[in-house]
Amino acid sequence: MGKDYKKAIKDKRLEAGNLMTKKQIAQCNAAIHTASVAAGASGGIPIPVADAIPITAAQVTMVIALGKIFDQEITSSAAKAAIAAAASTFVGRNLVKLIPIAGWVVSAAVAAGVTEAIGWTIAVDMAKNYRKEWERKKASEEAADSWAEAAKYKKSQNDDEEADDFSDDCSSKSLQDVEEHSDRMNENGIKKIKIKDRNVQIVDEYPQLDSVPDAPPDSTVFGTETDTMRCVIMLFPIEPDKTMPFGKQKKVIDSIQQYLNDGQGLIEVETGKTKSGSRFVYSIVKTKLEPFGVQYTLRAHVDHLNGPIEILAFFEESGTTGLRDSVVYTIARKQNLVDQNMKGWMKDPYTPSYNKGLLMNLSEQRKFDRHFPGHPLTELRKYIDFFIENN
Repeated sequence: MGKDYKKAIKDKRLEAGNLMTKKQIAQCNAAIHTASVAAGASGGIPIPVADAIPITAAQVTMVIALGKIFDQEITSSAAKAAIAAAASTFVGRNLVKLIPIAGWVVSAAVAAGVTEAIGWTIAVDMAKNYRKEWERKKASEEAADSWAEAAKYKKSQNDDEEADDFSDDCSSKSLQDVEEHSDRMNENGIKKIKIKDRNVQIVDEYPQLDSVPDAPPDSTVFGTETDTMRCVIMLFPIEPDKTMPFGKQKKVIDSIQQYLNDGQGLIEVETGKTKSGSRFVYSIVKTKLEPFGVQYTLRAHVDHLNGPIEILAFFEESGTTGLRDSVVYTIARKQNLVDQNMKGWMKDPYTPSYNKGLLMNLSEQRKFDRHFPGHPLTELRKYIDFFIENN
């Protein structure tokens, strides 16, 4: 155990040197040293059970202070969770080897050392997230500048058809008012499949999977993972009384809004008929992922001749997350369409007075899909658009 926490301190301090500025290292050192001294001065840490070490107030204060160094607001409960996770790598059953009877205390030196190891482990994790966020913002600013320059050049060439009027794109129109996304897969990309006794055509872009846990009966499953997203798509038959109400958009919207939690937001609800005349209704809901990223969930019902079909799909960000949001937000700020308090950035697409949860933001409007090919929301919309167009 002694070697475990001492090695952790050494390794994490070396890692910190490659991740942090000198100022950040000095600030971390001060916060961690203060907590370590407090742990040692307390005369040791009591061990109430054989495989756990209690979290002290000094450690919680240390983590909150580390969060401030890396622009992260950490609550007491989050700090305790971080401490427990960090401690689990070198504290626990190994610590018991130093203690003859559970309920005794470890020495002041061990208490201080363990606290220091926990501190540097958490500091390095925070520094990694800080750097990742910094790189994401830098990439988004560069992309925004390039986009703005390209638009400026196109306008200077009087190419009105190609030039983007960003101010108009970012205006607060509802989804019904924006021009429909027209990207369609060509006929060569069609795959014909059978969902029980229902023949359908889907885009031939995603490999078929054997199965996924908890998939509904008679499901046909597809999925893939790229540098920017991962997805799972399930198609399966359902009973007629299990569908969302066809042709009743408001009823679907009201039902979804009733059950959204604080980490979710409604993106889109559409109802109508497919190209062959089958009724359809679908919804797109986003869910915040921890620690970064967003998952978009598609739930669609199609009233097939031989019985309804459900499409349940999960498209989520992977790799560098938040680039689409950052690019559009950066340009919107430059155009004074969003203020420093983010007013004008988020709102429910159907009910202006609705303000619960993670509301839809400007970057998630359909008009921006063409600027972000490969983004999970873009690919999800392409998938359902293709299905409606080809069935």
